[in-house]
Amino acid sequence: MKFLIVLTYLGLVIALMQSWLIFAAICLTFISVKSNTVFILPVAIIMDGYLGGYYFIPWLSISALIWFLFIERLKPRMSSF
Repeated sequence: MKFLIVLTYLGLVIALMQSWLIFAAICLTFISVKSNTVFILPVAIIMDGYLGGYYFIPWLSISALIWFLFIERLKPRMSSF
């Protein structure tokens, strides 16, 4: 299972670099459900630097932080089903 998480994590990085947003959303959702969401934050920070997001507002980092807080709050409720 760890290999699949790492492969999906790399798929997320490549999808963000190539602007494949639908594939990135699928990878993000899979990682969020199956693994710890804290690993998304370094990717968002690095991708904001790669895409030049720090010249204005780093939207990707802000949205990753909001996604992290949302998923971590939602996970206990998802596990009770």
